[in-house]
Amino acid sequence: MFVGLLLWAALPGLGECAELPLWEAGAGLAVLNIPEYRGSDEQRFYVFPIPYLIYRGEAFRVDGQRVRELLFQSETLQLDLSLNASVPVNSGRNKARQGMPDLDPTVEIGPSLEILLARNQERDWKVTVTIPVRAVFAVNLSRIRGVGWISNPRINVDFFNVGPGKLDVGLGVGPVFADRLYHRHFYGVEPADALPDRPVFSPSGGYSGAQIALSVTRRFAKMRFGAFVRVDALDGTAFSKSPLLKRRESVMGGVALSWIFAESKALVKVDE
Repeated sequence: MFVGLLLWAALPGLGECAELPLWEAGAGLAVLNIPEYRGSDEQRFYVFPIPYLIYRGEAFRVDGQRVRELLFQSETLQLDLSLNASVPVNSGRNKARQGMPDLDPTVEIGPSLEILLARNQERDWKVTVTIPVRAVFAVNLSRIRGVGWISNPRINVDFFNVGPGKLDVGLGVGPVFADRLYHRHFYGVEPADALPDRPVFSPSGGYSGAQIALSVTRRFAKMRFGAFVRVDALDGTAFSKSPLLKRRESVMGGVALSWIFAESKALVKVDE
C-alpha cells in the first residue's frame, strides 16, 4: 500500500475538463519514510527511482495512481480494475520479528468502485466515496502465494488549483478491513516462532484499523510534484493483541518529483 500511496500523491488531479496528451513518459525520484509494517515501532527510509507513465485511453488508463481497466463509467459511478503494492520486510533487522521469516512484498489486485457524491459547477472541488476490494499476493522470485484480501472504503475530498501555487489537495478518511489470512501474514506468530515475550498468536479477520491521508500535488509544464502523509489508527483491530503490534498509530510520508521527457501530439479531453 505504501508504493500506491506515493504514486497517488505524485499525480496531480484536474479540477475541470482539459485537453491533455494521450500519453506522457518520464522518470522521477521518490523518498519514503514508513514503518516496517503498520503497527511496527521501526521506521525505514527508502529512496528509489520511479517511472512516470500516463496513458489516457477511453477504456484503459495508466494514471500514476494505478493501472485502470475501466469496467463501467457514468456521470456519478466508475468501476475499474486497480492494483496496489507494498514493500518487503527483512525480519533480521526488525527487533519484533527477529528469527521469523521475512515478509515478501505484496501485490494487490481487484475491482474498485468510485461514487461521486458532490462537485461544484466550477469543478474546483469534489467529494467521492471509493470502495476497493483487492486480493493480496506475496511474491518473490520462486513463488506467488495468496495472503487474503483487503478493503479500505474511504471518503475523499479533493480541492483543485488551491491558492497562488495552484496546488491540488486531497484528503481521504476511512476504515480498513481484511480477512484472517491477511492479518496472519503480518501479525500472526506460529508455534515455531514463539518466544517468552512473543507468544503464539492467530488473528481473526475483520476490522484492520482506520486511515486518514493527506496529499498535496503540483503540476508544472514538464514536472510533477507530490507529497503525502498518512496516519493509521490501530486500536480495536482484530490483531490488537498480537505481540508484533508495537504501536497503536502508524505514521508515514513521502515525496516524489517527476520529469516528463516525451508526450504525444494527440490530445484527449480528460475530466479527472
